[in-house]
Amino acid sequence: MDLASETDLHRYLMKVAPMCPYLQPSLRDGSLIFFEVKLETMSRADESVIPEIFAIGAFLSERILDIRLTAPRPLLYSENALVRGIQPFVEMHPFEYPHFILKCLYRQFGLVYGKFKLGAEASLTRKDAPVNPFDIFTIRQQTKANREAQFFARHPELAADFNARAEFGQFSILRRTIRRIYLNARQKDVSETYQSFRTLMFSDGLYDAALESVNNRYAVA
Repeated sequence: MDLASETDLHRYLMKVAPMCPYLQPSLRDGSLIFFEVKLETMSRADESVIPEIFAIGAFLSERILDIRLTAPRPLLYSENALVRGIQPFVEMHPFEYPHFILKCLYRQFGLVYGKFKLGAEASLTRKDAPVNPFDIFTIRQQTKANREAQFFARHPELAADFNARAEFGQFSILRRTIRRIYLNARQKDVSETYQSFRTLMFSDGLYDAALESVNNRYAVA
């Protein structure tokens, strides 16, 4: 996506920049990448959009792992899915489950996930934070400030369970399967690559497998 052609997005980023020390450098060196996804509008009771978000997140996660090998400043590189057409559920925004599951699958690779929901404030601590004009699912390389460690410090019961599962390879097997699908789907055009990746992900039923692996002992919220 060309940021220059998205006036509202560029204006929003300029408002958020003072709250994030990495945003301006990322904009300057071209390492803040947006991938636009247009979904058909779903009803509030239709959860079929959740696997779509999971597929988008897994695809961009694999892209980051590739870029990280060659990018001159990998810590600033960020893949962001600007998702249009989401109608939030009554109880839960469709970013929630994919956000949680992707943390399980990719935290060992140092990837950090964020979710910025349409209509919500960009920061919970800043009174001058702008309201998000889009639904944005963001993925980046972990920086020195270990936000993941802070997350699991607040939820030690989850960290213990994740570590136990990692020893049995449940997440690593799923992630290797996703990687294989990504490599098989890869083409010159990123949109064509994603469509091929999405088709293979859905045919293999990977979202259901990933959901079952993290949701059979506790509810994701």
